[in-house]
Amino acid sequence: MGVIRSAFSLMAGTLFGVYLSQNYNVPNIGKLINSGLVIAQHIEENYRKPSATTNSNDDAVDNRNLATQTVKPSFLMEAIIIFLKMRQSYKVAVVGGGFAGLVTARELKREGLRVTVFEKADHVGGIWLYNSRVDTDLLGLDPNREIVHSSLYRSLRVNLPRQIMGFMDYPFMKKDGGDPRTFPGHEEVLKFLEDFARDFRLMELIRFGHEVVRVELTDEARHKWVVESRTRETESRWESKEEVFEAVVICNGKHTEPKIAEFPGRDAWPGLQMHSHSYRTPELFENKIVVLIGNGSSAKDILKEISPFASQVHQAIRGPDSQLKRLENHDNAWQHSMIECARKDGKVVFLDGSIVDADVIIHCTGSNGTVTVDDNRVGPLYKHVFSPSLAPWLSFVALPYKAVPSIVMELQAKWVAKVLSGKVKLPTQAEMADSVEELYRLMEKSGRPKHLTHTLQQDKFEYENWLATQLDIRPPERWKEIMFFSMEKIKSYYGDKYRDAWDVDKWIQELQTFLRGKPLMAIMLKKGQSYKVAVVGCGTAGSFKEKVTMSLYLKRPTKWRPGLDPNWEIIHSNYYGLHGLSVCDERRWDPRSFPGHEEVLRFLEDFARDFGLMELIRFGHEVVRVERVDETNHEWVVEFRTRETEPRWEEVFEAVVICNGKYTEPRIAEFSGRDIWPGLQMHSHNYRTLEQFENKIECTHKDGKVLFQSGSIVNADVILHYTGYLLRDII
Repeated sequence: MGVIRSAFSLMAGTLFGVYLSQNYNVPNIGKLINSGLVIAQHIEENYRKPSATTNSNDDAVDNRNLATQTVKPSFLMEAIIIFLKMRQSYKVAVVGGGFAGLVTARELKREGLRVTVFEKADHVGGIWLYNSRVDTDLLGLDPNREIVHSSLYRSLRVNLPRQIMGFMDYPFMKKDGGDPRTFPGHEEVLKFLEDFARDFRLMELIRFGHEVVRVELTDEARHKWVVESRTRETESRWESKEEVFEAVVICNGKHTEPKIAEFPGRDAWPGLQMHSHSYRTPELFENKIVVLIGNGSSAKDILKEISPFASQVHQAIRGPDSQLKRLENHDNAWQHSMIECARKDGKVVFLDGSIVDADVIIHCTGSNGTVTVDDNRVGPLYKHVFSPSLAPWLSFVALPYKAVPSIVMELQAKWVAKVLSGKVKLPTQAEMADSVEELYRLMEKSGRPKHLTHTLQQDKFEYENWLATQLDIRPPERWKEIMFFSMEKIKSYYGDKYRDAWDVDKWIQELQTFLRGKPLMAIMLKKGQSYKVAVVGCGTAGSFKEKVTMSLYLKRPTKWRPGLDPNWEIIHSNYYGLHGLSVCDERRWDPRSFPGHEEVLRFLEDFARDFGLMELIRFGHEVVRVERVDETNHEWVVEFRTRETEPRWEEVFEAVVICNGKYTEPRIAEFSGRDIWPGLQMHSHNYRTLEQFENKIECTHKDGKVLFQSGSIVNADVILHYTGYLLRDII
C-alpha cells in the first residue's frame, strides 16, 4: 500500500505541476518538478501520521520535539524525491571563498543549486585572511612567482564604517569579545565572514586548499565546463584534478595581480621596489628614504605607518594638487608630482624638478583583475556580470569598484542565482551585446579610459537600483548611498583620525531624520524611474541637471549693457566679489554664519556629489526652447545648444521642470531720456567689484544730470539698476 500511495502522491503532485505550468506560466521544467515534489511530500506527510509513543523517562524531550518531528516518506518515495532534486538543479562551481564567494554560495544554495566552492587557502576570508608571508617577487612582475593572495598589512583597519559593510539580512554587528570600533581591524572582518559561513552552513560546500588553474568550456550545447584545480601534496609536488560543472561563477576578485607604475629607468633602478600588496609591517623601512607612489587609501595608511620609522617619505601623486610641499602632520614627509624617471645611481627625479636619493619605492597603485582581457577590462560583460555569448553559464561577481563592496556583491550574487534557477530572465544575447557596446561607445566618446570600465563611482546607485529592480526587491537604504559619497569629505574634515573622531551612529540618525523630510526637486525626480524628465537649470532649485551652476562666480561680465539686446551674450551669475549670504547655514567650511558666495557653491557641489547627481548633468548645454509636440503622449521637445557647436539639438522628454530661476533677464527702470543718456548704464546683474567705479558717483539722468522726485539734481557718471528680474520666456 505504501508504494501505491507514494506513486499516487507523486502522480497527483506532477499533474498539479503541469496545471501550474499551463495556467500560471511556470517557465521551466525545474519549477514543474519542484511543484510536483511539494504536492507529493504534502500528500505523503499528511497520510502517514507521526507516532506520539514516548518513553516515560524521556517525556520532556519527546513532548518538546513532537511538534517538529519530520515524517520520512516510504523508501520508493524518498528515492524518487532524491532523484528529482538531483535532476532539477545545476551543478555550479564558485571560484573563491572570500566576501564575494561566500555570499554567492549562499544565494546559489538558497535557490536549490548544487554548489562547490574552490578556495586556494585553508580558511575562508579571501583577501581578509592575513598572511605574514609575501610574494617571492615583491614587485609582482615575475609570472612564476609564488603568489600570496592577501594584501593585508598587520595594522590595517577598514576605511568604511561597519554599518555599510554587512549584508542586507546579516549586518556587521559589534559582538562581545570582538573589536568594538566602528572602523575595526581586519581580524574583525575575518570573524564576520567566519560567522557568516557557519550560520548559513557554507563550510561543507568549500574545498579548502584547492587552487583553480583552468576553467574551460568543453561542450557549448550542454554548457559543460571543466574546472581544473590543484592541491599541494608536498612542498614541491602538486596534484591536479578535473571536474565538470554546468555553470561557473568567478569570485576571486581583483586584488591579487599588482598594477605597477610605469616610468623610465624603473627596471634598472638599483634600490628595493615593492607593491603595497606585499607590505606587512613598517620596521623594514627604518632609517630608509622611501618614495611612495599613489594617493589611495593604502598609500595614505602606509605613509602614516612608516613615517615614524623612515628617514624620509616622498609621496608621488597625480592630479592638479600634485606639487612639492611638506605634508601636514609629518616632519619627514613631502608630496611631489609623479616620477619623471629613475636613475641607475639610485636617484629618483620627479616632474616638479625635485630629486631624491631613495632606498625604496613602494607602488601603491592598485591591482589588475586576474582574468583581465584588455587593460583591466574584463569582457565583454553585460552589467559587469554575464558574458553575452556564454550567459548564464559563466558569470563574475565583485568586479566593480568605487562602490560599497558588500552591497554590490550581494545584489550581483542574488541576480546570478535567480537567473540560474530560472526565476529571472536575461535579455537575448544580441540585446546584452548591444548594451555592452553602447557602454564602450559612451566611454570612448567621453574620453573615459578603458581600465575604468568597472569603476562605478557616480553610476553606483543607479547600478544597485537596477539590480534591485531585476530582483523585485527594495534597493539599499538611501543613507548608505549618501554615506559612501560623504566619505572623502569626512576624511578631509577629521584628517587621519576620522576612524575614531567621527560619530557615525549620530550622523546616520541625523541623516535619516533629514531624509524623512522633503528633499529638493532633484532628489524626488531621481527616485522616479517611470518618466523621462528634463530639468532646466542646476542651481539650488534644479539641484543639478542640464546647465551650468547658477552660483558660478565670474569676475567680469561680457557685455556692459543693461540687458536690452535680445542677442547679447548672457552671463548667468550675478554674484560680485564681496557677496555674502542673507541666510544662515551650519554646514560650512567658511566659519562665518553668513559666509561668502564661494561657500554656497561648495555646498551645492557637495550636495550634487552626496546625492549622486553629477552623472545626470549635461554641462555646457543651454536650453533655448521647450515645446509640447504631442499632447496625448505628453511629449516635449527640448532644444539646446553648446558652445562647442553651432547647430542646435533636440531631444524628446515626457516632462519638463523649469528651475533656471529669475536672475538672468534684467528688469530695467523706465524713465524719460533713459535711452539717449550719454553715460554708462548697467544692471546690478553685471556688477562684480568696486574698482570699476573708483572716483565716480553712484546715480544719474538725461544730459548727464539725474532729476529725483524730490526735485534734487545730481551730475552723475553711472546709473545702477537694482530693479530685479523678469522671467525669461522660453516656452
